[in-house]
Amino acid sequence: MSFRSPRRVDHYRVLRSDGKPSFSSSKYVNEGDAERVSSKPPVTGSKTLPLIEALKIMSEKKVRSVVVKEPRDKYWGVLLVEDVLNYLGGGELYDIVLNRFDGDINKAINISIGEIGRKGFPFVRITDKLDKVVGLFLSEQIDLVPVVDNEERPIGVISVHDVLRYLRGLKIGRKVKDATIGFIPLASYSSTLRETIKQMSNSGLRFIFVKNEADQIIGYVDYRAIINYFTSGQAIKNSLKGSLEESLMISVGELVRTDMLVVSEDTILEQALELMLDKNYGFALITKGDEPVGILTEYDVFLSLMSGE
Repeated sequence: MSFRSPRRVDHYRVLRSDGKPSFSSSKYVNEGDAERVSSKPPVTGSKTLPLIEALKIMSEKKVRSVVVKEPRDKYWGVLLVEDVLNYLGGGELYDIVLNRFDGDINKAINISIGEIGRKGFPFVRITDKLDKVVGLFLSEQIDLVPVVDNEERPIGVISVHDVLRYLRGLKIGRKVKDATIGFIPLASYSSTLRETIKQMSNSGLRFIFVKNEADQIIGYVDYRAIINYFTSGQAIKNSLKGSLEESLMISVGELVRTDMLVVSEDTILEQALELMLDKNYGFALITKGDEPVGILTEYDVFLSLMSGE
């Protein structure tokens, strides 16, 4: 089973011929790194946890994953926000809503997370070194791995954000424009939430910028806004006939956030990373002068750091 994101990283030479990352600073590669770098404790839930309860936990804890456990706390897999978006209209998992639940929103949001989560998702052990974590991020094109103890019980989660925070201070030696993705995911203010979720799922991103009728970027919508739409009860209120599809017909402009992080393409990459870490942003809109020209995500900074070029 593949866990890869639709985004590709072939243009980065980040893996050596032996499959290990180019990154090899002994200062940052030690036995037990996985435990030290991880965020603890992990947010966990059983396979039978209803989706809406998982979303409430994700919203409260401000996380984008739930580590799913078997009985006796054994590791089973994960529920990622990407799976949630896929299920709530973004991809093939939406067929479950249509075919099994006949589109019923109450039944749909109470599905067990084990039915839409990722069984056997890659993990690392508490004794693993950082290069094992980095290698998984690169080879599987993922940006998060659970950490388990010797009995395969979840004890933490490591994300790209955690790794960047741990490696804070390493010199990258490039400008933002050297790592920027040269496209901007855009939705019109009047686009439906369903259309927007599909765009996000297809792009492999957890956010999308929103433009007005004059084609000006006025803000963005991310997974947090979408989760909040469901956990607040607003989705059910907007579904007068009890249909999930009906609740997804609102204008995405109703969920737009305006607190964007905007960075010039000529900014030193380390400085941009500091801004992202300090302000807790996973992405930034990149500009050339006053013109938006692309996006920068934490994963892009991570790739640039690991490529060693």
